[in-house]
Amino acid sequence: MVYTGSASLYLKALELFVKSIDEKTALLEKCADEGDLRLYTITVHALKSTSLSIGMASFSEQAKALELAGNREDAEQLRHETPDFLRLCHEVKEGLEAVLSASVS
Repeated sequence: MVYTGSASLYLKALELFVKSIDEKTALLEKCADEGDLRLYTITVHALKSTSLSIGMASFSEQAKALELAGNREDAEQLRHETPDFLRLCHEVKEGLEAVLSASVS
């Protein structure tokens, strides 16, 4: 995917994504713990769509796999894959924060 907007708009999109990660991951963890597959699926769908819009295709694909598992109500797959996905979310956040910090310098 190629981003076609201005650099400043792209950086703003990255910033918004970074700001949303903690809230989204906390919600995913809560939904997984409580078995709320519907809200889990909606939340991971949002991460999938947003990450794809900023060019993070691999991350988006992982979110898509979890979304599809949620749609199938495959609680076992979600239980198994959510911890790794949450770690990935935090790693991505840290990496994007570094990019954003460097862009300000």
